[in-house]
Amino acid sequence: MTRKVKKFFWSYDVEKTEKWLGDMGAKGYVLQRINLLTRQFYFEKRNTNQINYHIVYARGGKPVLTETLKHAGWEQIVQHQNWHVLVHKGSEVNISAYPSREGVIKRNRSLTYIFGSMLLLFFCILMTFLMSMTLMLILNGDKAIFVPSPYWSLTGMFAFIMYALVILSMYSLTKIGQTNRKLEGIGSFSQTTPNKTSPNQRLIVKRRFLWFEAPDKLETWLEKMEKKGYQLQRISKNGISFYFKQGNPRTMSYCVDFHYHVNKTYLDLQREAGWELKFMRNTVMLHWFIWAKSYEADSQKPRIYSDDTFHRKQVRKVMMVNLLFSLPFLALIYMMLTMNDYFTWNMSGFRWSMLIIYIVFSIIFMLRIIRSICYFFRMRKVIETN
Repeated sequence: MTRKVKKFFWSYDVEKTEKWLGDMGAKGYVLQRINLLTRQFYFEKRNTNQINYHIVYARGGKPVLTETLKHAGWEQIVQHQNWHVLVHKGSEVNISAYPSREGVIKRNRSLTYIFGSMLLLFFCILMTFLMSMTLMLILNGDKAIFVPSPYWSLTGMFAFIMYALVILSMYSLTKIGQTNRKLEGIGSFSQTTPNKTSPNQRLIVKRRFLWFEAPDKLETWLEKMEKKGYQLQRISKNGISFYFKQGNPRTMSYCVDFHYHVNKTYLDLQREAGWELKFMRNTVMLHWFIWAKSYEADSQKPRIYSDDTFHRKQVRKVMMVNLLFSLPFLALIYMMLTMNDYFTWNMSGFRWSMLIIYIVFSIIFMLRIIRSICYFFRMRKVIETN
């Protein structure tokens, strides 16, 4: 007896899918094959013992079942394209080794870049449209003329597809982000709990904007604040507000670190080395950390990276991510300017207002680019002199 079950987003949470496959096995349904196009699982009714499933993603014909896994009792029952389903028959407590999740994590990461880019593009188009409509209504309220679409069916279909893609992108980013954080072991990892302050003691709030483009300046500023007796207690989730309490001056080393992806091992290693996690911005695609460590004034200042080559790569990575974030916005602004012929003096008030808005946003993104490039050359000089 064959049974078919459709699960559209099974690959977004492989651990949940494995548990579901195990529950199906407990009912006597053993997986036979998977159809990725129709998102269907095919089962066959059998008398079986307990089955533990493990889903692996491996590209380029990489071997999935190593000798270690074979000795541990794993065997492959299904392979479709790059997906492999392994099973272990028996109690879970007897499993001595598990297949790697690295392939699934990398695939999820690639999907986040695709869906994130789609969402960013839609956001840019939507913001441009809303700004244009708002200014047009403000400046030409009673003179504005709305021309109906000659093909409402096509307009409605296009709008439906766009909204569907946005909803799919938002759901995918959220679900995949949660899964990757769980697989990488950082889902429950939190920053250092701030020291308790008395009810009468007010925290001093300082705000720093655009420090992501120049992390070294934030490090220097935090260290100077500590020497003045302003002890950092916590940082807001958006990374803008810094909360200090007045106390004794301290000699602290602060390090801002950036990664496209991290795992629990990275966080454990830093804490074992004596670093305190003051801030963690753990988004779907980008991970920012601020680490702090106290040291004696007459001793060498501790740093996270002792390898100059790796440090250069990290600095280059920070510059590139800021460039890749800013350049598409500049390209979109330039496209809007050239398509609508803004480079003439005979323009209406609406067009002049839009031009000013475009110029302001262009300056903001240009400043991000300039600050990122200056950071790169500044840090390269520091690394070479050390």
